[in-house]
Amino acid sequence: ERRFIRSIGEWAAPWREVHGAAEAAAAAQDLGYPLRLKLPLGGYDGRSQVRIEHRDEVGPAVAALGGDGGRALLMEREIDFEAELSVVCARDRTGRTLAFPVSRNTHDAGILAESVAPAPIDPIIANDAREVADSIARGLDLVGVLTVELFQLRGGGLMINELAPRVHNSGHWSIEG
Repeated sequence: ERRFIRSIGEWAAPWREVHGAAEAAAAAQDLGYPLRLKLPLGGYDGRSQVRIEHRDEVGPAVAALGGDGGRALLMEREIDFEAELSVVCARDRTGRTLAFPVSRNTHDAGILAESVAPAPIDPIIANDAREVADSIARGLDLVGVLTVELFQLRGGGLMINELAPRVHNSGHWSIEG
């Protein structure tokens, strides 16, 4: 996911693929703290990830996720963001993409607690979020539904947090929406 995002010219948090505690320690030094160490598959909404604030937490975090045997893990610098936004979009076979209204998400201990749609944000930011989702759908040559979760950065700008090739939990409201 992170490699694809970079390949189409979009932006995600600085990250490294790491294998074992030694690689993780070197990556942590390079990326800076705080960090999130994640399973590259199956982790979401605070699950299958560990927050790392200090160097001495790297080894135990790798072990907690089963990475001490060389299993690939994703280490990502934690982003200080203003809000998390989501765009649920659908793209048809002709390349036409439509999106539900952008939602703003609130989390409790890393777990999604609430999504508000339409998001109470500047319409320009909402439009930018939809354009990012469209860019990703085109880059994937998607036919179907995609949810793009974005960080609205303090001071402006959007950064991709997560992609889901379905209506992700932050878009469950769209079932009745």
